[in-house]
Amino acid sequence: GSRQDIGFMVDHKASRLYVTEAPIDALSIMSLRKQQGHDIKDANYMATCGTGKDAALYYRLRTNPHIQEVILANDNDEAGKTASRKIFQTLKKEFPEIKISCLKINGKDVNEHL
Repeated sequence: GSRQDIGFMVDHKASRLYVTEAPIDALSIMSLRKQQGHDIKDANYMATCGTGKDAALYYRLRTNPHIQEVILANDNDEAGKTASRKIFQTLKKEFPEIKISCLKINGKDVNEHL
């Protein structure tokens, strides 16, 4: 029942944005970062709530111009990898000023990695 046009987001008004498929994965990144001693408030965390629902990301980038870096953390399966490639290409074309990278995880997704 989430709004696919805005997704799920924990917004700390930071310049870095982690992007996942599911809210549980966004929360897992926050937990991992906290375990590693990072301040979780130095980044934003969003879930598109599924692959192929990347419109929420572009909406967030347009409405939050302070975001300068996107870290893709989709699932480590074929659907997640395909979504990451598509998002990467779209970001390069439509938001060339934004730095883009992919989070390396072990396992199927960030929650399993945690």
